[in-house]
Amino acid sequence: MYFKIFYPIKNRYVVEGLYADNFSNGSKASRCLSLGFSYRFINAEKYEGQLKAFSTSAGTTINVAKKSPFIKLSDTVVDVDGNKYTSLALGGQVWMAENLVVTRYNDGSSIQDMSKDISENGRKYTWTAVNHERKLCPAGWHVPSRNDWISLINSLGGMEVAGNELEGEFTSEGKVSTWWTSTEKDSFNAHCIYFKNQSTGLVFTISQKTNGFTVRCLRDY
Repeated sequence: MYFKIFYPIKNRYVVEGLYADNFSNGSKASRCLSLGFSYRFINAEKYEGQLKAFSTSAGTTINVAKKSPFIKLSDTVVDVDGNKYTSLALGGQVWMAENLVVTRYNDGSSIQDMSKDISENGRKYTWTAVNHERKLCPAGWHVPSRNDWISLINSLGGMEVAGNELEGEFTSEGKVSTWWTSTEKDSFNAHCIYFKNQSTGLVFTISQKTNGFTVRCLRDY
């Protein structure tokens, strides 16, 4: 029997355990148990242009700079309330660099299905607001579908590493974020994407439409 566990913490530290047993007795018996702890150096390179020095076994230092995969665009997006958002480009997509804080639909009517307060992660909206025919995102933009998020994650290198790139660009370190997608599951539920860097990073999940989550808009093609 061979059993191995692998548990990432904050996408930087990794706890690994291994147990092997041939279930034999006497001189033929063979058992192995190990527990290890490692650090992912690539994940320590957090901010664009920031240098970090790592000591090597030879006593020298190496300066490592991480460049964000996103291209920060100079144009500004303005919603119906006059709130301004910057934008990021990657893999043929252009995303807002901030979550929505708008209180009205594009036709000027008030959004009823949202939180009253603005947190550092933006306002929270129910899926009714996300799917409303009056449109939640500014003109020329839309709430991304589940497939739109998958395209972004693939452009970032897949689920295992995408969380590192979204941290800093889409969310703050240590913060939990949940974004609605425009993809419906059934009459009561819709798809969303959950990010918590202390545990599993990015996870696609399903939630009741009455729950309030943040929204990140994607530019129309």
